[in-house]
Amino acid sequence: MKGVNSQLQAHFRIGMNTGLTEAQMNSLVSVLKSKVGKPEADNAAEVLSKVLNKRMQ
Repeated sequence: MKGVNSQLQAHFRIGMNTGLTEAQMNSLVSVLKSKVGKPEADNAAEVLSKVLNKRMQ
């Protein structure tokens, strides 16, 4: 879905704040790829990457 990246970013941050690991989040992206589609998974991977990069700063 277009226009929901900020919400996806918030969901990723909330997941990590509640104890989900980077590996688990990457697994979610893999599930999206197999169940939803590559474009959506690629978008989710990009959003997740931004979230992870901000956590490292």
